[in-house]
Amino acid sequence: MNKIIVVTHGHLAHGIQDTVSMFIPETNNVFYLSFDGENLELFNEKLMELIDNKQKTIVLCDIYGGTPFITACKQITSNNIRVISGVNLAMIIETIINQNNNDIDEIVESVCNTSKESIMCYIQQEDSENMVGENDGI
Repeated sequence: MNKIIVVTHGHLAHGIQDTVSMFIPETNNVFYLSFDGENLELFNEKLMELIDNKQKTIVLCDIYGGTPFITACKQITSNNIRVISGVNLAMIIETIINQNNNDIDEIVESVCNTSKESIMCYIQQEDSENMVGENDGI
């Protein structure tokens, strides 16, 4: 089973953790880590404890080029780890669903595609019916 690590600024990672549990109540080998913006050394130490370069791991970050992203990239010393930025709920759920797939690059491709496809913009047109159903949702 691949390891999944979600790293973000502020409390976003733990908020995502709470939301993921609504959809997938029990997860294994999924970790959430937040960078508070102040103690980079402590964040780095905690991330080092989570990353094992011998184990296939997908790290999901909030912003490309942000501190969590850069810190995660600096931890990589093998080809077993992938770091993806732009974390959203669809991305995390897709990663967890595919966690047992041994082909980490296949997971990354699926996760990136699902994440991109989940981004939509709804605009109500005056001359069209409402496209969003009243009973849609979880």
